[in-house]
Amino acid sequence: MTGVFASSPNSDFRGRGVFVSGGTAGIGAAVARAFAAAGANVIIFGRRAEVAEQVVAGIRSAGGSCEFVSGDIRNSEDIERAIDIAVNNGGLRAAVNSAGIFDRFVGIRNYSEEQWDEMIATNLTGVFRCLRA
Repeated sequence: MTGVFASSPNSDFRGRGVFVSGGTAGIGAAVARAFAAAGANVIIFGRRAEVAEQVVAGIRSAGGSCEFVSGDIRNSEDIERAIDIAVNNGGLRAAVNSAGIFDRFVGIRNYSEEQWDEMIATNLTGVFRCLRA
């Protein structure tokens, strides 16, 4: 096997479930593509269905297995539903918590309390909830 997982002793992801929060863009989408190329049944989780469908279509057109589960990283029930889908789709071999937000154009000095709370709920509490599920 070649690629990003070639040197790992546990690199056989064929038919195994992988959960990627934030898999609709950026690092999360790249990780989803890499796992799919390694044979994983990838579940990408996020809020933006229109963007997710492009990632799913790209993975499927390359011969990979990918499904999008719509949900909010700030909602435990959404996360548990997505994890259950991953578990039922080949077991859960790996989870990548890639969802995150930060409006770099606002700058920290101009962040409102509400923006800060949303960032903490997404970037920290969301990871906790994913790991717990």
